[in-house]
Order: sequence, then C-alpha cells, then structure tokens
Amino acid sequence: MKVFVTAATHEQSFTRFMKQIELAAKDNTQDEFYVQYGYSVVPTGKNIHCKKFMTYSQMKEMYQKCDCVVMHAGPASMFDALNSKITPIVVPRYHDLNEHINNHQVEFTKFLESKGFPIIAVYMDRHHFLLKSKENYEN
Repeated sequence: MKVFVTAATHEQSFTRFMKQIELAAKDNTQDEFYVQYGYSVVPTGKNIHCKKFMTYSQMKEMYQKCDCVVMHAGPASMFDALNSKITPIVVPRYHDLNEHINNHQVEFTKFLESKGFPIIAVYMDRHHFLLKSKENYEN
C-alpha cells in the first residue's frame, strides 16, 4: 500500500504526528509512506520518502498515486481531498500541545463528522496512533 501523509505548511511543528507515522511505517514495512512534513521533524525509516513542501499539483498527484491519505485537519486540505474523491484519515492539531494557535482543527473535524462528511477522524491521544492496513477503513 502507498500512503500519502501531509502535515501542510503551518509553522508550528506536528512532531507527535510525524513520530507516530514513523511507528506506523516501522510496523508496516510492506507499505511505502510519502510524507510532506512542512515545519515538523523529518520522519525517518526505510519505507518513508520525505519532502518538506509540495506544490498543489504534486499533492494532487499523490492523491491519485496513493491508496490512503493521512492528513492534518486543515479545512482547505480536507476539502481538497474530499473534492478529489478521497476519504482522508484526518488528524487534528491541538492547541494545548502547541501544535496550533487554537483548536479550530479539532472543532472543524467534529463539525464535519456531525454533518456526515466522509472522513475518518483520529483524535490522537498524546502517545498512541497506529495506522492499520487499508482494509480496516473500507466499508
């Protein structure tokens, strides 16, 4: 499976997310992880391919190339994935963990869930997030 991961371009690090992607890649060595990490730490692993930033066209290409998209919960990013007919796995940034200036990502993710948008929300606790195989997310 090919997994596209994006933390976007927000200047506050999303280290917690990147470290959990490292663990998921280590536990799923048969999969390839394509990670746009922005201002976060660079995740490492034999099956992790990283870019600090991507152009819009590069991101659209990754949406088509990959089997799974895991992303921060920025509203524009989520709607871009949804408009590309992707059901994204969405991981919101938290204010109290210094990942964003407020909790709008958490609030907006919950709002989209309440309205029935096709997203898979992952409200990560501070220590645990495992990406399982694609079959776990199919209906």
